[in-house]
Amino acid sequence: MTNSAKAPEMTAEQNKALELMLSGKNVFLTGEAGTGKSALLKKLCEKTNDKNTVFLAPTGIAACNIKGRTIHSFCKLGLGLQTEETIGAITNSRFMELLEAVDTIVIDEISMVRSDILWAVDNRLRAAASGRKQNRPFGGKQIIVCGDFFQLPPVVTTDVEKDYLKETFGGNFAFQTEIWEKAKFKVAMLKEQHRQSRDRVFYQILKNIRHGRLCEKNILLPGKETPVDVIDALNMCCYSKGNASKAPQAIALCTTRKQADAINGRQSSKLNTDAELFKAKITGSFPESEYPTEANLNLQKGARVMTLANKLLPDGSYEYVNGDMGCIEEISHTEDGLGYVSVRFDDGRSALIGAYEWPSYEYKLVYDRMSGKMQIKQIVAGTFLQIPLRLAWAVTVHKSQGQTFDRAKLFLGNGCFASGQLYTALSRCRSLEGLVLDRKIVKEDIIIDPDVVNFYESLESHAIAG
Repeated sequence: MTNSAKAPEMTAEQNKALELMLSGKNVFLTGEAGTGKSALLKKLCEKTNDKNTVFLAPTGIAACNIKGRTIHSFCKLGLGLQTEETIGAITNSRFMELLEAVDTIVIDEISMVRSDILWAVDNRLRAAASGRKQNRPFGGKQIIVCGDFFQLPPVVTTDVEKDYLKETFGGNFAFQTEIWEKAKFKVAMLKEQHRQSRDRVFYQILKNIRHGRLCEKNILLPGKETPVDVIDALNMCCYSKGNASKAPQAIALCTTRKQADAINGRQSSKLNTDAELFKAKITGSFPESEYPTEANLNLQKGARVMTLANKLLPDGSYEYVNGDMGCIEEISHTEDGLGYVSVRFDDGRSALIGAYEWPSYEYKLVYDRMSGKMQIKQIVAGTFLQIPLRLAWAVTVHKSQGQTFDRAKLFLGNGCFASGQLYTALSRCRSLEGLVLDRKIVKEDIIIDPDVVNFYESLESHAIAG
C-alpha cells in the first residue's frame, strides 16, 4: 500500500449488488477473495447509518473491521453449541424491544458462522417478533450475509460437535441449515478481481485451487512451452532452497498461532535492543476477545511491524494505512504512558505513529426526536487506546483474513488442517513474484469441502451481480 491509497471507485457490479442490498430483500453477498466484498460492506454501512441496521460478525477482529458487534455479544449467546436447552428465553424486556426494532442485520464472514449460530440468530429474532412475523424467517427482518465459503470454515473442535451439527442442521455450514433455505437469499456474486488483477497466472492458480482442479494442466508459466498443473506451477514459481532467506521483508503466514508466536519470538531475540512495553488504556466496556492488538504491547527498535489503522492527511491522501509493513527506527514514551514509534516502511516512507483509539460499539434503542419514533443507534460503549502496531515477522492465516500483502512467506509446517486454509493464505498475496513457500506444496495441503463446491455450483444460475 502507498501513502496515496484511496478508496477505489465502485464498479458496475458492486453498484448492482449495493442496490440489491438496499432493496429490503435477503441477500447473500459473495465472491472470490479480492473481489471487493469488504469495500462494498463499508459502502453499505454509509448508506444505512440512519436506519435500524445492525452489523455483526463471528469474531472480534471481523466485528472490529466492520465497526459492529460479535454475533454472540449482540444476541446474548453463551459459549458452546446452541441448542433448545442452552439458548434460553429472552427475559430482558429492553433486549426484546431492541431486537423487535431491528430492520436489517448484516453478518460478515458468514463462512465462519457455524450452522447452530445462524439458527440461534433466527431463534432470537423470532422470539422478539410479534404476530405472524414469529413464523417468518428471522422474524421478518432483512438479513444480509457476506463471505466466501471457500475460505476459512466454522470452528468445530470435537466429533461430538460435528455429529450434533450434522444430525440437527445438516452440517457445519450456515448454508446447510433449514433457515438458510427458508430465507430465500438473493445471490450477489462479485466476479471482478481487484487484488490479483495484474497477475493472471496467479489468478488462474487460485481459481484452480479454489475449485479443487488439481490435475488439470492448464497453467502456462512465463517462458515455458508446456502447461502444468496447479501444484507444479506453485512449486516451480515459489519454492527453492534458500527462498526464505531471499525474502527478509516478507511476512510469514502460519497455519497455527504457536508457529507464528515462535517465529516472532525467535526474530525478536535476535535484535540487540531492549523491548519497551506499551500498556493500552481501556475505558468502558471493551471485550477482551475484540482487542485489536495486544493490551501489553512489547516493541523494540528494529522489529518488523504492521500498521493496524489508517492516518488520513488533510489533502485526502494517507500517511499510512492498515496493513503497511516496515521496521521500527525509534521509540519514545510520553508522560501519559504511551508515546510514539517511528517506522520506516518498506517503500522508503517514514511515519511517526502515535496512539490510536478504537471504539467498541453497542446498539441501543433510543427515542429520535426528528422522527418521533424509537430507533436503534450505535453508541460507543468503550475505547481501546494503544499504538496501532503488531509484530509482523509472522501472523496466522486466520488473522490475515481481509489483509493484502505484497510479499509473503507461507509456512505450512505439518500441513493444512482445514478446508480453504491454503486458498485463504495464498489469496492474501498480490502476485506470484511476492510469494515464497517454505516447502513444496503437496496434494494433501489442498483441502476442498465437497459440500461447498456443490453449493456454489447451485448458486451460479441464481447469481444477480456479476
